[in-house]
Amino acid sequence: MGKKTLAFAELVDLYPTLVSLSGLPAVPKEEGLEGVSLLPILHNPDDETGVKEQAFSQYPRCPSYNESLFHFNKNDSYTTLWECLGARPTDIQVMGFSIRTADWRMTEWRHWNTKPGTTEHSPTCKADWSAFGLAATELYSHKGDTGLGKEAFDDFENRNEAHDESNAAVVAALHTRLAAQFSKNSGCAPPDGE
Repeated sequence: MGKKTLAFAELVDLYPTLVSLSGLPAVPKEEGLEGVSLLPILHNPDDETGVKEQAFSQYPRCPSYNESLFHFNKNDSYTTLWECLGARPTDIQVMGFSIRTADWRMTEWRHWNTKPGTTEHSPTCKADWSAFGLAATELYSHKGDTGLGKEAFDDFENRNEAHDESNAAVVAALHTRLAAQFSKNSGCAPPDGE
């Protein structure tokens, strides 16, 4: 029978896991493979340490028409941004970059710069990773989140703790991980000459 696990998994882990299951030779990380095989978790789902310490995700946001880009409610979170369903990459104005660890989920909302790429239909898009490029930060504690039972994921995301001084070191450490993951390659298309 299947078992639940608290180990992190991402879509990028699907390919290396299938390669491991099939017995094919693994693709070395040096060749640009980001994922890891989840085979150890399939063999031992009770191992909560898993094969990775974090999971990453990226979310585009577009402002609704006739609304200013940033409206914050009392919890310092967006209230008027719409998802960019069907939007062109050049319509995106803010991009959210998230990291989830065992104890925290943090999202940095960054200004999304677009400029023409090699063709009109392949813009070069890049998040602004400077201090001025940060539009907002969200930090939620998941301490005690078992992913099982009465508590649900959303039960742990009711209070943004990003601006609590006691969490400054957590925000700084998670920012470093986010920047390492996303700052080098967050565009829609490679810039000219690269």
